Amino acid sequence: MFPIRLPRQNNLNKLKEGHHHLFLSNFRSRNVLKQLHINIPLVEALEQILNYVKFMKDILSMKHRLGEFETVDLTEGFAAMLMNKLPLQLKDPWKFYYSLLN
Repeated sequence: MFPIRLPRQNNLNKLKEGHHHLFLSNFRSRNVLKQLHINIPLVEALEQILNYVKFMKDILSMKHRLGEFETVDLTEGFAAMLMNKLPLQLKDPWKFYYSLLN
């Protein structure tokens, strides 16, 4: 059996801080991250995993956004909510909030 050489700390620091942003910039949703499989040697994975742990935790807990936004059409109820005006036809002022949860 051959001894395994662990990477030195200075080798781990060679990866620049901004690389994790380039790595995940193409993903659009958490579903893509759930399907991600890594096919690299174990030693290389151990070297790189330390740099990605905090960033991946932020992505999965939705603390960090991936950087892409989508345009969404607002209904009358949502537009009224943003303008602090309620539509007259609503008997229950919280009715349009219920549709968000469903």
